[in-house]
Amino acid sequence: MAREWIGEQGYLTFALNKKDTNYLAMAYLLAESIKDTQKINNISLAIDHDTAPYIKTKHEKMFDRIIMLGKREAVRKDFAHEARTWDITPYKCTIKAEADMLFTHSVDHWWPILDERDVVFTTDVFKIDHTVATNRSQRRLFDDNDLPNVYNALYYFRYTAESKRFFDIVKRIFAEWAWFRDHLLVNCRYEDPVADEVFAIAVRIFGEELCTLPQPVPAFIHMKNPLLEIPNDAPWWEYLYWERSGSDVRIGNYQQHLPVHYHNKLFLEKIDGRR
Repeated sequence: MAREWIGEQGYLTFALNKKDTNYLAMAYLLAESIKDTQKINNISLAIDHDTAPYIKTKHEKMFDRIIMLGKREAVRKDFAHEARTWDITPYKCTIKAEADMLFTHSVDHWWPILDERDVVFTTDVFKIDHTVATNRSQRRLFDDNDLPNVYNALYYFRYTAESKRFFDIVKRIFAEWAWFRDHLLVNCRYEDPVADEVFAIAVRIFGEELCTLPQPVPAFIHMKNPLLEIPNDAPWWEYLYWERSGSDVRIGNYQQHLPVHYHNKLFLEKIDGRR
């Protein structure tokens, strides 16, 4: 059956709720922020059967399409849904964004730049002052194995034969993780696959030059404490003043111009109360 396209360009996110984590609420806030800040603001949502009962009319109105995934497996294997973005996207050109992100300003200018490749990954993440985060404590496995420094939280792909080839590699790594882990990696203790590492291996196999760009596009503010160079003993918002007014987000003394990956899921309660 031919693919039914509902847009030339659009965003895709996933919401697979867990007992203590409401990804659906995060995805809704993400969609609101995209609608508020982007001219190209099509967005679709992928969910699983555990999340489907929580879909309400507001979700059906917010998202272009709500896509049902198959039955969920073990917790760590939740990451395997990332391999299916090529299969399920309703757009010819797609930016996949994590649910725990907020878009703060227009990134519409990214689209023609991203179109230079069939697949493009984030390679630099930024601190709140928009300087590159250089702390490598979260990327020791990458450094030990000289893996491409790509981030799965925000990436782009066109619906082409070349991008299909890339995602076929991703699927194989997820399916045969133990072999790839044991033959290609050193100092890896992950029993089950983790998306950033899987995509980094796929980028190495596919060709880093084919799925990254020299300029930092796409890019985002990464709110992991070590990357912000603040202590890890409390949530980042206990160390940094923040405020949100409409789509504007200020953290510390800095207005945020890139998407903010707030990362700590407890922030949902904070930001939902300041909308």
